[in-house]
Amino acid sequence: MTKILLISDTHGNLEPAKRIIEYVQPDRIIHLGDMQADARKLKEVFPQYRLEYVPGNCDMVTGPACIGIATVNGCRIYYTHGHEHHVKTSLLRLSLAAREAQAQVAAFGHTHQPYCEFADGLWMVNPGSCQRDANYALVEVAQGAVSCSIHSL
Repeated sequence: MTKILLISDTHGNLEPAKRIIEYVQPDRIIHLGDMQADARKLKEVFPQYRLEYVPGNCDMVTGPACIGIATVNGCRIYYTHGHEHHVKTSLLRLSLAAREAQAQVAAFGHTHQPYCEFADGLWMVNPGSCQRDANYALVEVAQGAVSCSIHSL
């Protein structure tokens, strides 16, 4: 089984993220924005993990750089902070973009609210705020099956 750790919205407070990474010991980490500098620091602290990230609205970056796609053991993950998909209003734009990318998982942050739902072959997952509540999400891929879950330390 492959474990992908999703964290978001660290906003300069890296201690919860560090504790989560040490506890989970994932195969891969995706930081869903707010703040890119935090993701780079985590990459320095944990060089043994593959860590990918996208900017959030607080990073003042827009456009294609705000979207990432990772393929892990056949599972395609579309990841973004979510501000450009207007996830505080609706998840429709994000869902359509993820489906167009042929993803099985649409991962996003921005709202600071944990969310995990499966509908019509697509997992929509938001780990919530790592900074305030030490929330995180796991995407687990095993023998072609994908599952997502929300956790808190």
